[in-house]
Amino acid sequence: MEKEPLLSQLVKRCIRSRDLRQARKLHAQIVATNSRYFLNLLIDMYGKCGGVDEARRVFAAVAPQSNVVTWNVMLTAYAQNGHLEDAKSHFDAMPRRNVLTWNTMLSAAFSMPRGTAAGAAAVFARMPQRTAVSWNAMASAYSQYGHFAEAKNTLDRAPERDRVSGLMPAWDGIPWAAMIGLCGEAGRVESAKSLFDAMPERDVFPWGALIQAHALDQDLEQARRAFDRMPQHNLQSCTSMITAFAQGRDLEQAQRVFDGMGEHDVVSRTSLI
Repeated sequence: MEKEPLLSQLVKRCIRSRDLRQARKLHAQIVATNSRYFLNLLIDMYGKCGGVDEARRVFAAVAPQSNVVTWNVMLTAYAQNGHLEDAKSHFDAMPRRNVLTWNTMLSAAFSMPRGTAAGAAAVFARMPQRTAVSWNAMASAYSQYGHFAEAKNTLDRAPERDRVSGLMPAWDGIPWAAMIGLCGEAGRVESAKSLFDAMPERDVFPWGALIQAHALDQDLEQARRAFDRMPQHNLQSCTSMITAFAQGRDLEQAQRVFDGMGEHDVVSRTSLI
């Protein structure tokens, strides 16, 4: 028991470094604890380090005594490593599912190489209960595949309250910013602008996402124009603008934005280097 806190730290360090070789070295120590928590952590560690086969073997060994958490950890390992068919088979075989199970499968259905918005919609339709994460993930799935009307409709249909936790989900600018960001990363700047223009209200998050979309498109003029139009700036928007100028080799403008910031962090400082 005295060694478990140290072991937990070693496992978390291994997960952060994605070191599969180190994960294998920790295997025997973790199994020796005979702790369900550590066995679940072992599966999670292998999954995050890319060792799906190792994770599968551990799961098979503990399956008779496993609970829904163990099943969810294995499902996540499949999903994170792009094993969509294995994830589906595992999901179908689960004796019990909870909200996390469904959210994991929903994300897997559209985020994997062969994933589709239709696949995500099929999972979404089957969900017995949904959280803010579920609605945001479905909207993001639609936007990633260019179905912006469906994405907006999904957000419009979202309930005012998260039915599971009873907490108010963030239906303000955050899911919109996520969709705008996905369009920017996909090179669909016009789609990003259309989404931005369709928003009834905007906070700093969609503005920051729009700046980043223009920056990725190497359009410094439009990025600066969006930055200047913002009613207020935050750390994210300033850092995005600094990065855009730095990538465009306009270091004087990047320094000017940096000097005008009220606060700095490691990312904003690194952007100038």
